[in-house]
Amino acid sequence: MYSTEDKIFALLTGHAGDLLNKLQAQNATAYSYSDIYDFKRKDIDEYIKINGIPNECYKKSPSLKDGYYLVSDDKKWSVYYQERNIKFNEKNFKKEQKAIDYLVSLLLRASCTGIDF
Repeated sequence: MYSTEDKIFALLTGHAGDLLNKLQAQNATAYSYSDIYDFKRKDIDEYIKINGIPNECYKKSPSLKDGYYLVSDDKKWSVYYQERNIKFNEKNFKKEQKAIDYLVSLLLRASCTGIDF
């Protein structure tokens, strides 16, 4: 079985379905996402406090590449998803922690598990 840390990493990096498929293949058992991802948002927040958000989940400076962004300037933190150089769900924050919380909520929604963390 996979540790909670492995499961959280899979969720944040967009590999929730891959982990589910591996478990089903190993055990020849049908699992649902809620069977596997059986933890709370506080567990995810604790993981991030210790390990940070995995670097492959987001970009730290503006570029033309598609993906999630957490960008800071002297006055604010900006979080958004960018595709074809168009920004989606952009929000600005005065505090880094609020920006991180918003980025994590976007990443969890993008995991497509249907679980409300």
